[in-house]
Amino acid sequence: MKNLLIASDRFLPEKNGLVRFLEEIIPLMENRYNISLLVPHRKENGFKIGNGNVNTIKIPSFNFKIADYAPTKPKLNLIKNAIKSAEIVWINSCGAIGLLSMHYAKKYKKPIYIYTHCQEWDLVTQSIKVPEYIGKLYRRITLHALRRYYNSSAAILVPSMKIKERLSELGFNSKKVIVPLGIDSNRFRPASGKEKLSAKRKLKLEKKYVIGYTGRIALEKDLHTLYKAFRKLKKELKREIALLIVGDGPEKYKKIFNNDVIITGNVDNVEDYLKAMDVFVLPSLTETSSLATMEAMACGLPIIATDVGSVSSYLKENHNGLFFQRKNVEDLVSKLCNLIFNQDLSKSLSLNAQETIKYLNWTTTADLIDEQFKNS
Repeated sequence: MKNLLIASDRFLPEKNGLVRFLEEIIPLMENRYNISLLVPHRKENGFKIGNGNVNTIKIPSFNFKIADYAPTKPKLNLIKNAIKSAEIVWINSCGAIGLLSMHYAKKYKKPIYIYTHCQEWDLVTQSIKVPEYIGKLYRRITLHALRRYYNSSAAILVPSMKIKERLSELGFNSKKVIVPLGIDSNRFRPASGKEKLSAKRKLKLEKKYVIGYTGRIALEKDLHTLYKAFRKLKKELKREIALLIVGDGPEKYKKIFNNDVIITGNVDNVEDYLKAMDVFVLPSLTETSSLATMEAMACGLPIIATDVGSVSSYLKENHNGLFFQRKNVEDLVSKLCNLIFNQDLSKSLSLNAQETIKYLNWTTTADLIDEQFKNS
């Protein structure tokens, strides 16, 4: 078996789409490759991915955070030695670990594969508040630096045609291969009436219409717009409505909420909370695919989302979801009212959402990635 090095600037115990991806894919790949993980060292790192056959190389992190990200220290020898031992280098992020891994992989002529989980040139400027000119300068520098490495890769793996086309427009010229995300259909499935009632009862929400969101609490997720829409809806409709946020984030971002919101913190059983929801809202300012939205669709929830990343490649207006304009509270309130007062529409969106997502599975995702690696 070949030695595969997987580099990521995000790792357990974090809860985000990238880490979820690794949790699903690595167990399906570890019998095909000798896998080493190059990941940040966290104080809580008593965690493992897979069945125990994965070597984990931990890079120390600094004791500060930028938004919810703790940068790793540039431990050059650790990273250099990991690259030298690898036969295939698979990059999953573009922080210090990802960038240095690409640098040394290029230097030592190792085949590089990159999975595009996020668009770093947009993410950073949406996740922290900076003056507009700083944001534009950062974007320009980041794109210039990433083109150098991306264009020397064996392949860029992308979740959708829309992201493939976007990267081409930005000057990323390496071969691009569409590798869709998967869904665990055993976990994420429509709830029966009994299961939904039980899930609501556990949260003391059995008499309420539940608006839900799962994911990180971060500036770029724009939960402020969702919260304002929820407050406005409650006031105007004068009916029992709840906002359920399944996830966690820095305290400064949670301060926008009063005690009228349920925030669960990070959980391992997201699917149990999805069962309690009546609608799922994605208010993000930037995304790539939004695995959380796809899982909500698999659970049969009607979706209201912003048109970001490749969401519109699987979410179609009035077919399996609704779109609202970014940061537009009134538009979101209007779309929520559409679903609250039109149960036929809600049911139609729900059924079509399930149908759209049902063909996705992680085994296919792993096979498509493996097919690319075999070319090395």
